[in-house]
Amino acid sequence: VENVIEGGPADRAGILHGDIITRFDGVEVKTFEDLIAAVEMTIPGDRVKVTLIRDGQVIDIRLSVGLEGQ
Repeated sequence: VENVIEGGPADRAGILHGDIITRFDGVEVKTFEDLIAAVEMTIPGDRVKVTLIRDGQVIDIRLSVGLEGQ
């Protein structure tokens, strides 16, 4: 994660700069394009599980998908 928008869904869920997202709503994420494709499959308001690596630890976070700029 390069950028977290203050007050946005990722920020509210606790995702931090430097986190490495490995799964988004059950979809494996290997590239930025994989993440974009997985996000595009969701509907704003959906609650999804995001699996990430932070400081060598695997963490699962739930977040509500928002519209761009939310």
